[in-house]
Amino acid sequence: MRRLAVIVAVILGATASAFAQPSITFKGNQVIAKGITAGGRVACYGVAHDFVDTYPGIYRWGREAVDTDGDGVATIELPREVPTRSLWVCADVVTGQLVLQTPAPTSLNEVPLRGRGALLGANGNDLLNVASDRVDLVLIRPGQGAWLLLTGDGGDTDDDKLANGSVNARPEAFQGIGAVETVTASLRSGATLIAIYPLTLEYSVAPLGKR
Repeated sequence: MRRLAVIVAVILGATASAFAQPSITFKGNQVIAKGITAGGRVACYGVAHDFVDTYPGIYRWGREAVDTDGDGVATIELPREVPTRSLWVCADVVTGQLVLQTPAPTSLNEVPLRGRGALLGANGNDLLNVASDRVDLVLIRPGQGAWLLLTGDGGDTDDDKLANGSVNARPEAFQGIGAVETVTASLRSGATLIAIYPLTLEYSVAPLGKR
């Protein structure tokens, strides 16, 4: 009995380590993801409010990095210093564990997902509905990777092309980040959706599954 208890403790310890929560720090032009799977990949996406040549704008970066030395740390490098007013999400591709962080000394502003969320149809006829004029959608599936879709109500990536107060996104419209570029996204069980509202830098996190 005592031997069995030791084995269980070892298994539980390994599981907890494998699914440790990652963290994000910022240094100059670097977004540093720590606590990811040793030798694994991290997918990051950032939205920023910043000025370039005195003109305000919204700027975005989607990047993937590999932990080449096995220390659980991977770094995303931007062509410029990380803007103070920005929101970042980084996900461990192996485990799907994710973290959101901002360089600014302000609290994150999470809100409930607006709209109907994932609507799963027959024969893979799936649709994602989010009630927003503009929203950046990041989809993460453990062991596979991350996908991204920038969409606005009534725009080219809004499936119904109607200005009706919400966006409708098909999985095949998402673009893969990094090594997963050629794999079609899925709204089925096991994925996590992060909706970032770029005008306010609010965000929603929603696990996806069957309804």
